[in-house]
Amino acid sequence: MWFYNILNVIVAIAVIIAVLYLLFRLFVFKQGNERVILLAKRKTNFQLADMNMSSMTLFCDVPFVNKGRQLGTIMDLFPRTLLPEEHFDAVKVDAWAMDIDRPRHDGYFEAIIIKPRKGGTVRIYVTLTGQNGNIREDIRDSLTWISIFTTKS
Repeated sequence: MWFYNILNVIVAIAVIIAVLYLLFRLFVFKQGNERVILLAKRKTNFQLADMNMSSMTLFCDVPFVNKGRQLGTIMDLFPRTLLPEEHFDAVKVDAWAMDIDRPRHDGYFEAIIIKPRKGGTVRIYVTLTGQNGNIREDIRDSLTWISIFTTKS
């Protein structure tokens, strides 16, 4: 008899744990998740921010939105700059990003918390530095090579 009572208690505990687990899973499913999306197709054209003899800095603005149902976070944002070396061998590229609502000019991306169904804008800076000391000549040489390879015969 005592064995039957212990078995009933164990089954009751297992059922309670299973019900609590299912309730937790339903809560998590209803709660949703964050879904932060950069809207790259709606970015602005690059504009000239600064230019001197050896370098030029361009910037553009890229909007983003949190389409999820929870707070979203962008902890770090590192823009990738890829220019083919065979065309731009005389130009060094560097990039950094910042939240347009909280500008920083030290290259550090400050974390952003985005409310559900809200968004903002990220500003991306790209600096082109000429290896030979004259950015106009270095870019002109690079663009000449590109035009040779891309012109139609």
